[in-house]
Amino acid sequence: GSSLHVADETKNLQMSFKEASMGSYIVVCSCIVYVTSRAFVVAGLEAATAMILEEVYAWPLQRIGLVVGTTLLFADPWRHLLALKKSALSTTSWIRILTLVNVLGSTLLFPATTDLLGLRNEQVLIAADLVVFPACMLLTGIIKGVMLQAAVPGTLISPANVIIVHSIVVDLVGR
Repeated sequence: GSSLHVADETKNLQMSFKEASMGSYIVVCSCIVYVTSRAFVVAGLEAATAMILEEVYAWPLQRIGLVVGTTLLFADPWRHLLALKKSALSTTSWIRILTLVNVLGSTLLFPATTDLLGLRNEQVLIAADLVVFPACMLLTGIIKGVMLQAAVPGTLISPANVIIVHSIVVDLVGR
């Protein structure tokens, strides 16, 4: 009775593992790593921005909270723009474009770049945040979609399992 049921469940689990291709596992794991690194970047940039505004520019905490919160909320207009233009490009193209936007926005965080452009104040830091935060958040959403498309129901990388693992990893490592 009972041991036969356990043996059947073990056999089903082994068969489920074989159903998903190695490519699906690689895509899902790569997406989890990618999204986790994005969460780490956003959390780090948020903390660094707050610290720089407080320590270097002597901003009061309330103003810092308002500005950092606003830069995070700026992702919503970008999301609407992406939704309007989504069909114009493939998912891969959107990932490439948003990654490029992210890299270009990140250059504003380096004094060498801002010196070259003749810029040097807290507005440049906030401008960088207004580019990097939304690009990171949109990339995260797109990559999560790719991750869930690669998930295979009834396997170790089922959509439910992928969501749980993603949430645990992002919350423990990324934030």
